[in-house]
Amino acid sequence: YTPAELLGQPSSLLYDEAAQRSLAEQWKKRQAGSVAPYELEMRRKDGQGIPVFLSPIPYRDANGEVLGRAAVIRDLSTLRRVERELAAARARLEFLLASGPAMIYAKQADGQPTFVSGNVARALGYAPEDFLGDLEFWASRLHPEDRERVLASQAVLFERGKLVEEYRIRTADGSYRWIRDDAQMVLDAAGAPGEGIGAWVAVTD
Repeated sequence: YTPAELLGQPSSLLYDEAAQRSLAEQWKKRQAGSVAPYELEMRRKDGQGIPVFLSPIPYRDANGEVLGRAAVIRDLSTLRRVERELAAARARLEFLLASGPAMIYAKQADGQPTFVSGNVARALGYAPEDFLGDLEFWASRLHPEDRERVLASQAVLFERGKLVEEYRIRTADGSYRWIRDDAQMVLDAAGAPGEGIGAWVAVTD
């Protein structure tokens, strides 16, 4: 619409019945003192709906009586499109991580895991969440003959920025599998160690 086409027209030109009810409810809240902005859908001239962020502001006379209202409206179409694209990209990435042979992980400088890909359940029998929030979960499942060596080598990742080693880890059914652990350090904006990212790959069944 052009500004001239909108002047003097009823709100039904821009809003369907559901949006008009939402506007009426929000207006009552604003008259009662609530001023929080909200989202709803407006209607273009061609009938297409567009999501908007609306911030109505009542204007009053010297006695505080409401004379009318103004509004700042922000088109959210681009934001919603980007959100859909990101959601689709994330779904594709999650599928690739879950179906691939490499178990991807990330961990803090103290060794605390912050992410483990879903395919760890298929390879080792544990849920990704089992590794999160428990620094000892991974360490306690290292083979007794490998544990001291592997734990001692973790400092190498943060000193040299890269670490590749093989060790045995106990699976959920009690058996052990050899895995290759290939990790590297990611630096933060200041150049300090940020987090370690890596991949576990089973080298034997």
